[in-house]
Amino acid sequence: QRAGALSNPFDEHSLISRLALWKFLLTSSTNPILAIWGRGLGVLSADSLYFTYLAEFGYPGMIFIVILSIVLIKKGFYVLDNSNDSSVIAIASGVTIMNIAFGIINLTGTHVHSFPGDVYFWFWNGVLVHFYNVLKNRHLDVNENIIDS
Repeated sequence: QRAGALSNPFDEHSLISRLALWKFLLTSSTNPILAIWGRGLGVLSADSLYFTYLAEFGYPGMIFIVILSIVLIKKGFYVLDNSNDSSVIAIASGVTIMNIAFGIINLTGTHVHSFPGDVYFWFWNGVLVHFYNVLKNRHLDVNENIIDS
């Protein structure tokens, strides 16, 4: 029955219901209280991480998760550009690709909001941020030595 969605996605019930829910959330977020504070944690799953955060935490929560994703991707590219260790590059490549993939698939799911995606997301981004901090500190040490010389 769902195979018909391939030929006409707007005829498929789950897509229509998601779009209706997202439209409702956008419309209701014009209310200043809902726009700033949201409805509270766990009150609504909108089948999209971004719309779920909009519903739960308002625009500040949605903007926060988008900015967090962008920052983590940028840190991944920094590690890729500045590391000489092939092991670090391999791990940073995988984590950066994972972050890009999560950023895309979270449009229609909450994959970093539930197990096991949340474990992968937070653990591997912790590793990535560690690599970033090591490289950044090494870069600062080199600059301080140049200035002191």
